[in-house]
Amino acid sequence: MSRSAVVRTLEDDQLMSAEDAAAIRDRRVNDLMAEAGLTEQWRALCAGQAEPCGSPWLVNRALEAYSHGWVGAHVVADLLGQDIETTKRQLVAQGWAEPETHSA
Repeated sequence: MSRSAVVRTLEDDQLMSAEDAAAIRDRRVNDLMAEAGLTEQWRALCAGQAEPCGSPWLVNRALEAYSHGWVGAHVVADLLGQDIETTKRQLVAQGWAEPETHSA
């Protein structure tokens, strides 16, 4: 969830004043995490950001389309940032049978 969404929700639920919200919006996340004593946890979370990985929602949609034969395994592989052979092995291991593709 984005910082903007959290701040907006806290404001809407009257759990944060407009002044506090403005102060959070204008500050760097690193500074906020340091102030909260969460610097090490924040660094650990950020370290994983460089790993290739599709959004869970998008991967789920691609898997759904794959199961219907609308897209090939290459689409799922691209979203996961891995080669197609690895993806095919993982799909089979997870119970995803390779569907027949629909021709237009």
